[in-house]
Amino acid sequence: MIENWTPLERDYSPSTCVDDLDALLAAYRTESERARELIPPRTHSYGTSPDERLDVFPAGPRSAAHLFVHGGYWQELSKDESSFPALGFVARGITYIAVDYTLAPHAPLDQIVAQVRTAIAWVHRHADELDIDPSRLVVSGSSAGAHLAAMAALTDWSAYGLSSGPIAGLALMSGIYDVVPLVDTYINDAVGMDRDTARRNSPLLQVTRAGDEPASSPPAPPIPAVIAWGEHETAAFKQQSTAFADAWQRSGAPVTRLEAAGRNHFDIVHDLADAATPLGAQVARLHERVDSSR
Repeated sequence: MIENWTPLERDYSPSTCVDDLDALLAAYRTESERARELIPPRTHSYGTSPDERLDVFPAGPRSAAHLFVHGGYWQELSKDESSFPALGFVARGITYIAVDYTLAPHAPLDQIVAQVRTAIAWVHRHADELDIDPSRLVVSGSSAGAHLAAMAALTDWSAYGLSSGPIAGLALMSGIYDVVPLVDTYINDAVGMDRDTARRNSPLLQVTRAGDEPASSPPAPPIPAVIAWGEHETAAFKQQSTAFADAWQRSGAPVTRLEAAGRNHFDIVHDLADAATPLGAQVARLHERVDSSR
């Protein structure tokens, strides 16, 4: 199949930059199993679908929270392979939350975006039950999860029953922020986007209009963001990350951008909760910034 990919498909296939994708995904599973053994999560439903569930790894009374949205090009992985950052966050007194959503082709992208927004709104409304401080929620995502987290940051939360935005900080890793180029690739076989769907679900296009002028601003106050990508990424993913960082910063939000040395599209997420790494240190500072602003 790889031999038949177009140049565009190669540039949007991060597996071309790694030697053993199976081993990288296996690490998600084994490290997540260990985390779940050490910190058994509480599973909650945020909607009526069996896929609308999230795992909460509690850190203590009225703690800050970190909600993670997994990647997999909207068609693979789950919360179950996304438990491993819990160890680092809970050790620092931050409740960790991993979110599931319905995978394509069983749900269109509009529905997946809505599910992630619903999950975040549910966490905000159930903060007392979860024993977290709703004003100290940082949302992160990797790859397609970064896309979904960015879309969530551009939500009209009144449509979800909230009077203000629940997201206090963003940590985005190796994301795709303009999904229009994917429409004519094999990646879209499962997702099934047309161009209108792709445009309305492209957070870069929601922040920037033609001519590079701001089209809209992040919800006030501007949400500070850490936007990162791996050293070993395709040119397309690096360009997408830098373009979104530029647009988010122009909209008035503080942005920290980072290329993680030695990391690729898949293993960068291991640095998320590790404050000894450059990315983990920036995410820790993001949480500190959120705490100090409350």
